[in-house]
This record gives sequence, structure tokens and C-alpha cells, in this order.
Amino acid sequence: MSVHTQSNWPIPKGLGFSERVHKVKQYLQRGEFSLAEASLTRLNPVSKSQMRTHAHYLGRVYLYRGDFTEALSLFLQAERRFGPNINLTVDIANCRYRLGHNHAWEQRVVLLEKTLRGEHLLCEESSLYAQLSLAKFKEELGEISEALKIYLRLRDQHRDKTSLPYFSLLAQLLRVLSLGQDQPLLAETYRELIHVKELHPQLYLDIEIQHALMLAEVRQIGPNAALARMESQFQRLDIDQSDRRLILFDLLDEFLLRRLDITPLLERAQKHSLSHLDPYEATLLRLADNEVLSSQDWIQLPRQVSTGCYLRLLSLSLNSECNPELTHRWHLLMGALSPASAQAWSGRLAQSQSQNRFIFNSHTGELRLPSHKSVSFKRRKALSHLLRILSRSNRIPVETAIQELWGTGYSPSHFERLRISAHRLNQEIQKSGWKEKLLLVSSESLEVSANSRLVEGESTAI
Repeated sequence: MSVHTQSNWPIPKGLGFSERVHKVKQYLQRGEFSLAEASLTRLNPVSKSQMRTHAHYLGRVYLYRGDFTEALSLFLQAERRFGPNINLTVDIANCRYRLGHNHAWEQRVVLLEKTLRGEHLLCEESSLYAQLSLAKFKEELGEISEALKIYLRLRDQHRDKTSLPYFSLLAQLLRVLSLGQDQPLLAETYRELIHVKELHPQLYLDIEIQHALMLAEVRQIGPNAALARMESQFQRLDIDQSDRRLILFDLLDEFLLRRLDITPLLERAQKHSLSHLDPYEATLLRLADNEVLSSQDWIQLPRQVSTGCYLRLLSLSLNSECNPELTHRWHLLMGALSPASAQAWSGRLAQSQSQNRFIFNSHTGELRLPSHKSVSFKRRKALSHLLRILSRSNRIPVETAIQELWGTGYSPSHFERLRISAHRLNQEIQKSGWKEKLLLVSSESLEVSANSRLVEGESTAI
């Protein structure tokens, strides 16, 4: 901890206790943790309420630093010493979630919801903080429809449309809207948020806003717009590792779901040497590497990730393979959610599966067409291998395709062989009455056509 002399004392003299706490809060929001901690050591709480606030903010220093274990310890000590408090409940829940204490986290969410229903004397700031946190927890529980209801209610109730809490609310609202199908509301919220930085050049929550804008842009504009915004954020000096991970893995999830080229995201992950990944992030990278998760993986994951994260991973696997077991898991989880949330999740998955779906069974060599006709490639080993490769990733570099098929590097003659193989495969499909090309070859890549999707597995519908 840095030492402050009388001349550089972080909080001016003459301020009351509440004003000093507000100054500590500003330091935390700006990431000036040493100043916040030093300021707390100079506070002299007198009343029980002041001592609770002092203990709580000391824990928040560690929470903002990312030391969730120490923060949780301090929060629990404060709760034991001074009794329950709704802000403490929120921060304890945050720590439990970050540490992967899923059962204890869910218990805290239940307590938070119960407290909010019975508490009518909260100040506006505490009420907004608690309700925003509850909505975010609902997202993580998979109840995105309930979260959306809270965000919309808070937006309509919020009087000051230029305050920082209001912009934080809009960022969370936009992020949830990016999962659904309410295009007009998404566009309206996007338009309101996109000008915020110009209005507030020093906005501490700008990264949260930029993150929400990126997710909306993947869907509304396209991947290049989202990648450009990501690059502009990664060049900032004030962005830390946790911010990079948040942006990177949420974009990776969206790119995988929409079967977009994930190469720029993987290159970024490699460049920043991301470490200490949580189970969700590590599993997402496995799926990005075209790994098929085992039944044991799906059994273990609910103990390691939230329901919302589990549904995201399950969506990605259903989008890339046809597996009856995954389909049954999906339907079972949908039955446990509210009807509106289940509809939202199913709608998100359906958006990614709206293309013509070709299903390749690598064991039988049979390709199932969207018309429900089948083409057998059992005796066409090279074409069968080509389908197997592309069912893992619908777009691969030409060099990778040549290496996979013939075990050699690029040459003009091998490129010609690749082009002819793709042409022959398209011809075989067209003989069965399917008029469009499935495979396209350019100088850079071999890929499945934009309006089609190739997956491996048995023919199974969601």
C-alpha cells in the first residue's frame, strides 16, 4: 500500500464521513485501488453504521482488484459483526459466483430476491445496485426473460437519463437484447448508448458499454464492426486482463454460434497469453478447437459453471453436431426454465440453425440433405474425408485442407486437386436434386456456402 503524506492526502480535509466514502467509491470506479485503500485507513468510523460501511468498502477494494477470496472473507466478517445488509448480500453473491461456489451463490440469489421483495426503505442507489445485480444473476441462472423484465422496469422508472447508473443499466439491457429477437428495442437502445462516450469522456464504465455495443454489432452490422471495436478497446492503456477476457470470450461465443471466422479472436487470445481461465472459458476454447465434449464433460460442467453458461456451451455443441443426448439435455433444461426464458433460448438457437442443414455421418459415409434425401460417400474416401473435415469447421484455409487431405504443403497442382474434389462433391449432391453448391473454393479458403451449414452426426432435430 502506498504511503500518503499530509501534502498528498487523497481526500481533502473537512469532508464528512459520507463525502469521504463517496470519494473512496470514485477511486474504486477509476481503478485507483491504492488511493482507495489509503483513504479507508484514514477514516475514523464512529457509529455502527459507519463501521459497517468502512468494513464493507475495505472488502470492495479487494473485490475490484479481483481478489475474490479475500473480499469474501472481509464481507462475511462484516456480515457476522454488523448483521445482514442488502449491499453486502450482493457483493457476497458476486464473490461466490466468481469463485465458482455455485450452490452458495444460488442461495445468496434467493436471499437477495426475498430481501428485495420485503424491503421498501432502500435508498435509490442501493435499490438500483441490488436490482441490477439480481437481473444479472437471473441471466446466469438462464432466466433471461426475467432479467429483461427487471432491466426494462428499471429503465422506465429511472428519472435521470444522463446519470452513470442509467448508462450502466442500458449497457446490461443491450447485452440481453442481443440474445433475443426484439429488433426495434435493440436498435433504440444501441442508438442511445453509442453516443455516451462523447457525452462523458471520463466515463469509468465505458468498457462495459463498449462490450454491449460489440455484441449488438455482431448481430446487427456484422463481425468486422465488432472486431474493429474490440481492437480499439484492446489498445487502451486502462484495460486489464479481466476486461480483455470478458470481451474476447463473449465475442468468441457469438462467433462460434453464428459460425463466423474465429481466427482473429484466437490470435488475440494467443497474443495476450490469457491464463487462469475459468471452466467456462476453458471449455469454450475446446469447442473453438473443434473438440467434441464427452458425456462425462456434460455431467461435470453443471458443477463448474452457471446454468446460463451451460446453455451457451450446449447451444454451441448443438449447432455443430447432431447428438440425441445433447438434444435431450436441452429439452430437459428448457423445461426447468420459465416459458418465456425457454422460448428466448430456443429462439437464439433457432437463429443460428436457420441455414440449410447438411448432416454427415462419418461412420456410414452418408450425407443427409435439407430435402431429407441422402447421398452416400462410403466408397468415395477422398470426398468422405473432405466432408469430415468441413463438418468440424465450415471454413478452413486452403493450406489446411491440402495438408489434411494429402499430407503435404500448398502447391498449384494440389490446389487444383482441391478445387476438382469440391466440384465433384457438389455434382454428387446436385444429382440428388439439390441445385445449390455446398462447397466453395477460393484462393484463401475452402468453405461451406453462406446459406448452408454442415454438421457431423445422426439426423436429429431440436
